[in-house]
Amino acid sequence: MKGLSQENMAMELGITQQGYSRLERSEGKMKLGHLLRIAEILGVGIESLLGTTPLFPEKNPQPIDHGIRVLKEEVDSLREKVRLLTILQPPPLPHFD
Repeated sequence: MKGLSQENMAMELGITQQGYSRLERSEGKMKLGHLLRIAEILGVGIESLLGTTPLFPEKNPQPIDHGIRVLKEEVDSLREKVRLLTILQPPPLPHFD
């Protein structure tokens, strides 16, 4: 894109080169702040990073599918936490007037 190395991108994001490499390969969860910073560095809108055309086609064939899968996992995790909180929440104490 702009001739930036993984090491340069990693330094801009405050992560290791290995961490940035994992993000390119969709092997980790990307923080929103990193996504916004990458878009800023590359001079593109985040929609182009999340669009149907992969930013790194040879390394990331289905970025939307990966993002949807990650979001579904987060939703499922939150639903489970809510379910557990509902189960573990003690019943309300009776009121005596």
